[in-house]
Amino acid sequence: MNTKTSQPAAYAVCVPHLPFMTMQARELNAGFWKAYEARAAELRTFDPELVFVFGSDHYEGQVMRSMPAFMVGQAAEAVDDRGGFPGRLDVPGDIALACAEYLVDAEFDVATSYAMQVDHGFSNVVHQLFDAIDARRIVPIFVNALSHPRPTFRRCRRFGEAVGHFAATLGKRVAFVGSGGLSHETGEIFPQVFAAPAAFAMAGLTPADVDLYTCYDPFTIVTLMQLEDSGFCEKGAGGEFVSGDTLHFDSGKLPTNTHGGLLSHAYVLGIAHVVEVVRQLRGEAAAQVPAAEVGIYGGYTGPQCSTLILRKGS
Repeated sequence: MNTKTSQPAAYAVCVPHLPFMTMQARELNAGFWKAYEARAAELRTFDPELVFVFGSDHYEGQVMRSMPAFMVGQAAEAVDDRGGFPGRLDVPGDIALACAEYLVDAEFDVATSYAMQVDHGFSNVVHQLFDAIDARRIVPIFVNALSHPRPTFRRCRRFGEAVGHFAATLGKRVAFVGSGGLSHETGEIFPQVFAAPAAFAMAGLTPADVDLYTCYDPFTIVTLMQLEDSGFCEKGAGGEFVSGDTLHFDSGKLPTNTHGGLLSHAYVLGIAHVVEVVRQLRGEAAAQVPAAEVGIYGGYTGPQCSTLILRKGS
């Protein structure tokens, strides 16, 4: 990590872009914000002349119709989505084009866009780090992190190295920002901790009555935390709870995401999980849970969501 000097230098930081950063009071996640603001202060002191932002997209700009592995934006505008900050990014077109050409010469089949649309995967981090999305000159680089098949870790690493080699040719103070996270969650943000007890009370049931469970599962830890907050085990005991065949559709005590979840089925939030529960209760599922009578959709991981309990009719 380098501070500002008379010589060209580089600064790298990886931060989350979770929408809940803008939805929760900061005092609820004081430790997180203390660390985040310290990195932001360092970055501003470094005072980069150019910032390469590596981010993903949540089907706002990059869609299933045509999903590149990597894309360099020649011009970009942020949409007004949840957790994001709308507006036009200050993209130096000549540098962005030179970067794309360099990557092609390095044998990366990178896509380009002269009308790139980005969401909170880019705008959240740029705004939080620099107070405005147009405060710095930005080269936005999209990496497909959602839609299968995704580029391998090895490919992403080599791609990043190639971008770094290009940046070294510019003779500028350059910052590299990674936008994402191993877990998008901070603190008690899952609705299940509040919604699940209320839903069970309304249905006259308990977690022990549930035959199958579905939930939003972008990361392993997210599934574990939702199972804990829904009352299937104590907080912190999720790893032990799911050990063995617990989640298996044909032998587990709590078959979970029997349609395959976001990875093996589709990154479709909500309705796909509800459809799977209905199919299970009808006895029509591909991975049928024996004698399934009660199923749950745990909901999304935002405070505005809820818990749905479905029961087979007589």
